[in-house]
Amino acid sequence: MFIKKEEILAQLEGYSTSYLEEQAFLSQTVSFVKNTALPCSRNTLEGHLTASAWILNSDKSSALLIHHKKLDRWFQPGGHIEDHDTSLLSASMREAKEECGIQDPKVWSPEIFDIDVHTIPKRKEVPEHLHYDIRFCFIATNNEYKADLTEVKGIKWVTLSECILQADKMGSVSRMALKIQ
Repeated sequence: MFIKKEEILAQLEGYSTSYLEEQAFLSQTVSFVKNTALPCSRNTLEGHLTASAWILNSDKSSALLIHHKKLDRWFQPGGHIEDHDTSLLSASMREAKEECGIQDPKVWSPEIFDIDVHTIPKRKEVPEHLHYDIRFCFIATNNEYKADLTEVKGIKWVTLSECILQADKMGSVSRMALKIQ
């Protein structure tokens, strides 16, 4: 069974941000969750919640990014919420472990770190739709990783400075890097 809407709304309503774009994403996400029967289900074709992990190295100078196979861009690890996930945080942790092969990253905070809403292009029988992405921050216990190449095209540590400098290519990854600096 998917995570209860009440739990999701409580987390969303407890989150605030100083970034105007993200404030709009938060409002949009709250409205979506309130007005959608199954906001976590990928069968909700107009869009659904997803969970991502912003993984920092121990000195918080770099983030672990994956090269997304389908979208052909560098992002933080993340993906769809599964019906057995017990929370948004646990879904985010599961995605980090699956895509990066890292073992037991430390949760920086159980609170939401970032929110983004983005369009996923039409692919095969799945129409264009929105991902309401809820992100949590983790600290890696070491710099080792093992990419699951069935899930991702590549993986690497990228300095936060580079993430910020590449804002035109990195999008919301740059915003998350700015939150650390």
